[in-house]
Amino acid sequence: MTTAPQLIRAEIKRRTDAKAKEYGYDPNSGEYEDQESEETSEMRSSYTMDAEGIAAWQYSRHYEVKPVVMKLEGKWVCWLYWYGGGKHGDPSGIDWIDDAIFVEEGEPIIKKTFKTVKE
Repeated sequence: MTTAPQLIRAEIKRRTDAKAKEYGYDPNSGEYEDQESEETSEMRSSYTMDAEGIAAWQYSRHYEVKPVVMKLEGKWVCWLYWYGGGKHGDPSGIDWIDDAIFVEEGEPIIKKTFKTVKE
C-alpha cells in the first residue's frame, strides 16, 4: 500500500520528469536536481486548500503552520505548510513530505462573506 509521502514523492518525480523531457535535461545532471528542487518547492506551496477541521500535529515557536490538502491519484493528502519565521527564517527547509498523511473529505462548509457599504 502506498503511503502519503510516497505518493507526494511520485508526483514530484512525475512533474520533474515531464519538465526534464520538455527542456531536454539529463536525469543525472545538476539541471535535473535543480528542477526536482523547484518542483518540490512548487508542490509544497501549491496545495488545493486549507485542511479545515485538521489540527496541526507539529508546532514551532519560530514559524506559523497550517495543515493543507491536495488530491493525488484520487486520495486527499495532507501536509503541514510552514511559513513565516521573520527575516532569517527558512520554512521551506522544514521537511514536510515525511509527515504527510491521508485524510478523508468531510462535509462542505458554507461561509457567508460580507463587504462594506458606501454611504
